[in-house]
Order: sequence, then structure tokens, then C-alpha cells
Amino acid sequence: MVDIALSVVPEPEEGTASIIAIENLVPAFVGKGEVNLNCGECGFRVAEGLEQASQLQSLVLICPRCKSHLASRL
Repeated sequence: MVDIALSVVPEPEEGTASIIAIENLVPAFVGKGEVNLNCGECGFRVAEGLEQASQLQSLVLICPRCKSHLASRL
């Protein structure tokens, strides 16, 4: 498995980004690949088992644990 820490970014202005707020303390995306995406602030796994990190592009994810905004631009 490959673990990648996503960059913490400021909260985007309304209408400038697609934002996904993860509600539960489980990864929002789960697959059968080898790439995991983790919160760059607290380490929470937001995506698990992706085929490649670029599967999630141009999204801002909100970590359910620490509420950080994470850029999926890798």
C-alpha cells in the first residue's frame, strides 16, 4: 500500500470548488487498489484502495475528524 498525505488548504470561497464533507469516521472512497489518501493534518484515511491517486481530482474533502479542508490536486 502507498499512503499519500493530502495538502491542507484554506476553505474555498463559495462556488470555486467542489467540496465533499465526509460525514462518518470511515473512508469516503474505498476500492481494491494500492493507494490510500490521508488527511495532511490528523492522518485520517479519507480514501482507501484507489488504483491511482489521480482518481480524485479537483475536489476539496473535509476531514470528518479534524475538519481540515484537503486538496485532492496531487
